[in-house]
Amino acid sequence: MCRKISSIEPSNSSASIILLLFALSQAPTTGWGTARVLTPLILSVIGLIAFFVWETRLHEDHALIPPKFWFIPNFLVLVVVSLCTQIYLTGPVLIFSIYWPSAYGWSPLSVGLHGCVLCLFSIQSLFING
Repeated sequence: MCRKISSIEPSNSSASIILLLFALSQAPTTGWGTARVLTPLILSVIGLIAFFVWETRLHEDHALIPPKFWFIPNFLVLVVVSLCTQIYLTGPVLIFSIYWPSAYGWSPLSVGLHGCVLCLFSIQSLFING
């Protein structure tokens, strides 16, 4: 059975996340009080609130995130833990991308290839450990 999902929910959530990332990336260089930061930040917060309000109003068959997910015990803990594992997997790649060229004198290509191998083994360990 195919679920019918409109293009509004994914477009709204994607645009809101992109605006949030743009605002957070521009804030250190242009300042938090500038319109270049505040406008996308406010629009992203409004967009994310609209997304969640819209999702609560839809029927379960049409919602991007089914409403019963929010009532699963410890669902928020699951979301936080999944974000922590993402940081755990990408953190070493970022640290090693600075360490390897300075300590060993490796080229960017060599660092990238070693980072890919590190990522592949990290992903493999996710499947093995469950």
